Amino acid sequence: MTDTNIKAQARSKASQDKSWAGIAQKMRANIEAFPKDNIASHMVRLRELEFSRPNPNAFYLKRDLAREFGQNILATIDKTLDNPLFFPDVQAGQYRAAPISPMTYLLKVMPAEVTDIIEFGSGWGSNLFQLYVGLGGTRASNVRFHGAEYTDSGQAAAAVLAGVEDDLDLRGYSFDYRAPDLSEIDFKGNHVFAFTRHSVEQVDDISPDLYAQLHALGKTVTLVHLEPVGWQRNPDMLQRRRENDAAYFEEIGRNFSNRVHSVVQQQSNAAWWSWRLDYNKNLTPIIDDFIGQGKARMVLEALDIAAVGNALNPTSLFHLEFIY
Repeated sequence: MTDTNIKAQARSKASQDKSWAGIAQKMRANIEAFPKDNIASHMVRLRELEFSRPNPNAFYLKRDLAREFGQNILATIDKTLDNPLFFPDVQAGQYRAAPISPMTYLLKVMPAEVTDIIEFGSGWGSNLFQLYVGLGGTRASNVRFHGAEYTDSGQAAAAVLAGVEDDLDLRGYSFDYRAPDLSEIDFKGNHVFAFTRHSVEQVDDISPDLYAQLHALGKTVTLVHLEPVGWQRNPDMLQRRRENDAAYFEEIGRNFSNRVHSVVQQQSNAAWWSWRLDYNKNLTPIIDDFIGQGKARMVLEALDIAAVGNALNPTSLFHLEFIY
């Protein structure tokens, strides 16, 4: 039997480099085989388009017959039909509340005036390319895309696919969460939409200076985190991570397969997974401190909303607007 408490590691730079180089190879092969295709077609072949209906509650809001039915389904998670994220769904023969896709949410809340979109920890650019497709050519042609990425191979892979579209202005930059430096990023205008998606998770302690530098830009800044840090809202779990309380997390690990029946159990499993891989343990304190300084406001916080591929590592959403 596998020892569930053997400490592992977040993905190394070498591992990421190897993965992104492999993606680049696939891209080149696809572009050579289908030279007239656009980015959307290539992303479909890479199985990287994940949009959903942006307003799935419209049916229930417009029809008196279905309104109470939809409301009752969402009430199981204390939500109403006017929430921007969840909708009534059917899963495995049971009514459930489900979230819209992360890409759809980003497009839904992106201001029309945005001039720059930047992803920190952008990898090979999958999320940026999806936003480019989702915005459509007319709107996207007025936006500059920025991939702030730790690996050279990730930036190189993004450049391969970006070359398919003449109107796509995508620029890559070296970026490290431990020592962020935004001084080289050539922003096009004054309205920046920044986001992360399961990249903060890879760094145990990121530098809060990223927030300070974004604020110092003096621009209108929207920042959305899609990261598996919902467990950090539990003060005891967060403190035990900070103290590296191995005994505490090893006990969770011995029983994690049976811990599937409550919010607390789900959070403790996520905290254990984070401990096991040395994942992030300081994002939510940084967010709280920045808001406490009066430099940002929380537009929407949604904890542990979904998990694709690994239910031990569920995504939480933090949508912030900067204040000056």
